[in-house]
Amino acid sequence: MADYAWRNVTQTTIKNCFIKAGFSENKTSSETEEVDSIKHSIGEGEIHPEQWASIQKNCNTNISFEDFLDVDNELQTCSTMTDNEIVANINAEISEN
Repeated sequence: MADYAWRNVTQTTIKNCFIKAGFSENKTSSETEEVDSIKHSIGEGEIHPEQWASIQKNCNTNISFEDFLDVDNELQTCSTMTDNEIVANINAEISEN
C-alpha cells in the first residue's frame, strides 16, 4: 500500500513539500500561495474511490482514506527537550557569540 502511494507521488507534490518546508531559494508569492492551498492528500484526484476500495480489499482492511492519511499525525519525530537542556543550549549559544 505504501509502495503504491509513493509511486503515485508527483514531482509537483515533492516540489511543493520542499517549498513548504522552506528549502526553495527563489520563493515567489505565487509558489507559497499554491503550497498553502494544497490539501493534505496524495495529490488532487490521484487516488479514486474505486482504487482505494481495491486497496482496502487487497490489504484486508477497512481503514478510511482520511484515517490512512492521518495515521502518523500524532507521531513524535524528535525528542522533547527538558528545561535544563533548553537552558544549556541557550547558554552555549550565548557563550559562542
